[in-house]
Amino acid sequence: MIHSLKNLLGDAVGRAKITREVTTARLFEVANAAIHALLPKERHSDAWAGTYKDGVLTIHCSQASAADHLRKHAQDISGAIKQSLPTAHLVRIVTHVVHGKSEALVIP
Repeated sequence: MIHSLKNLLGDAVGRAKITREVTTARLFEVANAAIHALLPKERHSDAWAGTYKDGVLTIHCSQASAADHLRKHAQDISGAIKQSLPTAHLVRIVTHVVHGKSEALVIP
């Protein structure tokens, strides 16, 4: 069973002043879930939340077709993020075609 970080950590997050970091981690989780919901199961590895900086989420895609599809559905991804994380600072979503899968990078 998967539990939300907020439920597991509760007030400890605020006390430790790591709210921004936890919110960013959750943003990646929600974004990846929304991305997977928009792609066929066999294409899940074609796109992932890559970077997040200054309110801009960049989705990395290994296929141009995935980037184009997700670009058209950026509002759906944004809506999922805003519904799950109403306090998250999300200004826009961009897609970027990359070669090979990289790890997510968070730049404060």
